[in-house]
Amino acid sequence: MVDSLTHRILITGASGFVGSALLQLLARDHGKCEVFAFGHGKRQMNPIDLMDRSAVEAAIRKTRPTALVHLAAVAAPADARNAPRHAWDVNVTGTMNLAESAMRHAPEARFVYVGSSEAYGASFQSAAGRPVTESEPLRPTTVYGATKAAADLMIGQMAYDGLRAVRCRPFNHTG
Repeated sequence: MVDSLTHRILITGASGFVGSALLQLLARDHGKCEVFAFGHGKRQMNPIDLMDRSAVEAAIRKTRPTALVHLAAVAAPADARNAPRHAWDVNVTGTMNLAESAMRHAPEARFVYVGSSEAYGASFQSAAGRPVTESEPLRPTTVYGATKAAADLMIGQMAYDGLRAVRCRPFNHTG
């Protein structure tokens, strides 16, 4: 039996750049949390199709997470532009499937949605040299930015329905 104080963290997109770094950071925690890593790509680990609602439901039921970090996405703007329907399916509908499953099967879990600064889009031009903050309007100009903005707003709305959500819109990552 897992100690009730042990964090159980489910990470989607765990094989990506940020997901890999997060896994390394959590590994340094010396077993204070259980990590369930889902990802595709070169470092495939527990692949899951976010469009498959029953697979998503099963993963949430099986892992019983106390927190979910949602990093999975069609993340390259060029890929989203070249296959917009796929980008909308994964980035919005897949996010909805995960969030709904969390609300249903892990209602106390914190849901961390990792969006993108691409959601600000045209707000960068209107900022005219001043820093862009969270209060800037979401004015996406790309398919990728639009999907991330839509999912961000959807998660915000779902928080009113009980999803314990945290939304962030990180800028460029290096490392």
